[in-house]
Amino acid sequence: MTTIFTVSVDSIEGPTLRGRVHLINPDVPLAPKEPVFPLSLLVDVWWHLDNGFLRDEDDENSEELARNEDHGWDRNPWSEQQGKDAVAGMRRRSEYARLYELVLGRTVRVTKDGYLLTEDGSSVLEPRRKAADVYELSGGSGYDGVSHYVMTPGNAEEFSRRAADIVASYDVGPYQNVPLLSEVAAAQNPDQPWDPELPDGPRRPRRLRHLGRPARPSLPRAPLRGDHREGHRRQLPGAHIRRHALVDDHDGARLLSGGG
Repeated sequence: MTTIFTVSVDSIEGPTLRGRVHLINPDVPLAPKEPVFPLSLLVDVWWHLDNGFLRDEDDENSEELARNEDHGWDRNPWSEQQGKDAVAGMRRRSEYARLYELVLGRTVRVTKDGYLLTEDGSSVLEPRRKAADVYELSGGSGYDGVSHYVMTPGNAEEFSRRAADIVASYDVGPYQNVPLLSEVAAAQNPDQPWDPELPDGPRRPRRLRHLGRPARPSLPRAPLRGDHREGHRRQLPGAHIRRHALVDDHDGARLLSGGG
């Protein structure tokens, strides 16, 4: 998967998240202005924490993985287990799961022949039915070490409606540190992203809870989709954007701040 930007968190104050978008792909030179963008970031971080893909220490192979455009561990204020515990204790955990399904679709566990399994993949559901006879499927499928699975389609329209309800305000500030074309052409290290800044937030801080305290990573590091981390402070070539948003739930802010 091609990485088009990374995101770092500068501060969380009540329901307000302030951060930066680091534009690292010349094919995407602007930060998204739609409210689905900050909500997508919150959902993405929730998923990475829930699956243990963020932790508070470096991965010894992170630089090599970055060169291979794969993602290693990214820096986070909590350990892997603390991150999992934080999202497990969220009152709106089920809402995040539903929002994630609206983005990428639902994962449906099946046998090799396509029959529906229980959610833990341990047994076939009775009466025996094939997933294709019950769900509209997107064509996505795979095996995750537990069972085979197929995917349903996402629902972009419903996600946009939910974003309008959840994100009270979202502003993209002026671009900063934008390079001249001659500077871009002369760039020697494509792994150093230009540096945009964002303010962003849902209506209530609870929806920010799972992002934790800002952490400063050592660069270079393989960027994650919706990568929330304290950005490096050097003036790197590129755009620097300020972004602001508010959410309507205090659960999120406690996760961002590392609170309980």
